[in-house]
Amino acid sequence: MWRILLTCAAVLLFSLAGAGKAPAVVPVMRVSLENTDDHMQTAIVRRFVQQVNEQLQGRLKAVVYANARLFRDRDVVYALAQGKVEMAVPGIWNIARIEPSVNLFMLPMFYGRAAQDTHTLLEGHVGQSVVTRIENATRSVVLGTWLDLGHAQLFTLKAPLDADRLVKGLHIRVAGGLGNEMRISALGGLPRIIAWPDLPSWLESGTVDGVLTTYETVVSARLWEHGIRYAFEDRQYFAQYVPLVNARFWAHLPGDVRHELAALWNRAALEGRKEAAAAQEQAKKTLRENGVRITVPSAPERRALRDRVLPAQDAIARATHVDPALAAEAATFLNSLEEAASAP
Repeated sequence: MWRILLTCAAVLLFSLAGAGKAPAVVPVMRVSLENTDDHMQTAIVRRFVQQVNEQLQGRLKAVVYANARLFRDRDVVYALAQGKVEMAVPGIWNIARIEPSVNLFMLPMFYGRAAQDTHTLLEGHVGQSVVTRIENATRSVVLGTWLDLGHAQLFTLKAPLDADRLVKGLHIRVAGGLGNEMRISALGGLPRIIAWPDLPSWLESGTVDGVLTTYETVVSARLWEHGIRYAFEDRQYFAQYVPLVNARFWAHLPGDVRHELAALWNRAALEGRKEAAAAQEQAKKTLRENGVRITVPSAPERRALRDRVLPAQDAIARATHVDPALAAEAATFLNSLEEAASAP
């Protein structure tokens, strides 16, 4: 009898010990992207995820869901805030739906400026202030360096653009964002919101005269086949994506995992900046090869265009709910960059 009881006790203790050594559940980080598999952004994020799975094997598993299989970017900022997804990399124009400070980057003060001006601003106090506001609004953590897409330029069907006339009286399609609409209006254009899939038919019918977008986006849709003949490289604004991780998910990760995750992202994003710039240049070359005539205004011409729309800046900032103090600080910073560049 005692032998049976001892045997049962031993089995029970062994079972409990085994249960205590059960492998921990590896957290899964789903990464939601709207862009398709062949888009530059998706390729960069996939490489990041591959490195995460290699470096943090057994501690964190990351999975990419591209082509809006989880959420469209216009919805993912809300999904992050509600804890419905662990990570996303939406564009600033979509984040502006929930955090208006991001509209700062679509104000006229950024018109015509180099990408480096935006990068430098983001590294300072203004950038940190915007990051904090994004994190509070989306209940997320900004993982690190923002991922570049590139400058948005103007493209037209029949009217070649120059610094004097630009878009006066032309119907220009914009993806969205009140800041973009008001900036086009300040230049004399007539902004139109048209869904991207519908744009080719609108171009072919002549219902719109042009579009505000990037070189690579025009190439991806082969818009020269739908009538686009001219481009004006005026750098309307600099488009970027922001890496967001749900704050509650982030808080449950060990400190060393968080550190490695941020380091891997920053490396991928900095490499991605070079790729984005190269992709835009290649797209520009492709457009020229397909008969699109590209006008590149001089630095003084771009500055003159910026001066033309700056009087509308306060109205745009109010309409898009940009904090006046934040806008003033950004303007002072950008002016200081300009003064430093022109100093002997």
